Amino acid sequence: MENKNEFQTTIVLGIVGILMSVFAIAADAIVQKVNSAQGNAYIILYIGVLAIGVLYFAASTTKKQGMLNVINLVTNIIVIVFGAVISIVEYILFTKSTELYLLAGSRFAVSLAILVISILKLVYFFISRNNPQMRNVYKIISVMAMALIGAYLVLMITHDSILAYRANLVPQINIFILVGIILLYTFVTFISPRSEVVEKN
Repeated sequence: MENKNEFQTTIVLGIVGILMSVFAIAADAIVQKVNSAQGNAYIILYIGVLAIGVLYFAASTTKKQGMLNVINLVTNIIVIVFGAVISIVEYILFTKSTELYLLAGSRFAVSLAILVISILKLVYFFISRNNPQMRNVYKIISVMAMALIGAYLVLMITHDSILAYRANLVPQINIFILVGIILLYTFVTFISPRSEVVEKN
């Protein structure tokens, strides 16, 4: 999608991201209440992804290509942070796991792969700025990143749902939605318009 005027899909996905963020905040409150758990700092993450959705919507509706490029850059950085955080969390959970080792180990392995591919994605985001060939590589890496985050989401839903069922608790739907938002924004960085390639003589 190299045409600067093709912002419609990004507008729609920005709205979807905003709605998902609102649902995640509501789900967080419900899960904490039902499971009688203490409040946590996830609200900060939800507000962050909500802000990204608003920025995507604003940049796309006003067709501010420069602003959209910056948001895509920030989103790629957020995906790296996401990969780093889940790698640490999944390592701790895996080493302390007393059951469902295969699922726990798979989550840890996929989280490491997400961290690696997200770093590559950011690198090729910069390299592909003025290079049409590298833009194709960036797209391939973006598809790989989406596939890995999607696989991680499936593993997380399966693993956490089984554990919650055994403990008679409500699954952490709020976290599922949060990862889903990260997946959505990774897709947005893949399809959103980018500045035209400057051919080098």
